[in-house]
Amino acid sequence: MTSRSKDLQPWIDIQLEEGATVDHPALKQLSQKLDLHPVILKELTSPSPRAHVENFGSYLFLAVQFPIYDAKNFVSRRAEIDFIIRRDVVITVHYEHLHALEFAANQGLAGKERQLPVPPGLEITYGILSHVLAYNQRQLRHIQEKVEAVGSDLFTGSNQDLLVRIAYLKRDISEYKIIFNPMGQVLTSLQGVGASFFGEGTAPYIEDIHGDFLRISQQIDDYRTAVADFEQTNNQLMSMRSGQVIRVLTVVSLITYPLTLFATLFAVRLEGIPFMGHPQGFWVLGGMVLATVIALIALFKAKKWI
Repeated sequence: MTSRSKDLQPWIDIQLEEGATVDHPALKQLSQKLDLHPVILKELTSPSPRAHVENFGSYLFLAVQFPIYDAKNFVSRRAEIDFIIRRDVVITVHYEHLHALEFAANQGLAGKERQLPVPPGLEITYGILSHVLAYNQRQLRHIQEKVEAVGSDLFTGSNQDLLVRIAYLKRDISEYKIIFNPMGQVLTSLQGVGASFFGEGTAPYIEDIHGDFLRISQQIDDYRTAVADFEQTNNQLMSMRSGQVIRVLTVVSLITYPLTLFATLFAVRLEGIPFMGHPQGFWVLGGMVLATVIALIALFKAKKWI
């Protein structure tokens, strides 16, 4: 158990190892001090199946889930922070080392949320959630960089390679949205629950956090739209290039077909075949073939087929 505090506003942070039980020393200590409901105590032993808010009278329970990027698998994955919020203290519980909390702690200790005219519990919650969202804004950079790279390579790179990159990018954006969007419902619920728990005048702070959420959500939607546009453009380019290849092959086939016909006809050993006994027969036939090729090429250019 780690106590993070600034001035007289305590923040207690607990990181639980995998397989923790309700008999974990930190949880038993919390249960004794805060009289936690057995359901909440059990829920604290592992990540919650969903993000949600509950009011237990003397405290609020808040499960917040947000995405963090897994560089190994090239996709965002789910992380969770559980909050137990009283008017005078905030306890956060998580199940792995989270840079988002370190970011919040470092920024908080710099005094960014001091002397707000609200109860300490709301002030600390406001500070932590604000910095978690700011951290998620930074996490979006890997998506932004990939989207910009795809846009830059759209007309210069390999379209087949871009197709694979776009597929990975679409999966990453979709996973990010699936994990991140439920936070909006949690913040909406917190607006109603928080007003009754902390008193009047607290709604603007939660609305401010919700505004940060909406900005990030809009940014994700913008990236998703851009990737969809890039995918459509890439497909059109691939289709156009495939059409060009087919057109060239068709023109080559049209040119070689009459030449093959000429060669086949003159290869037949029958009486009356022209130039069969002529000493310059090969060159005459070659000239006819060449003239045919030139005539076909001129025709195709006139039709703008090549």
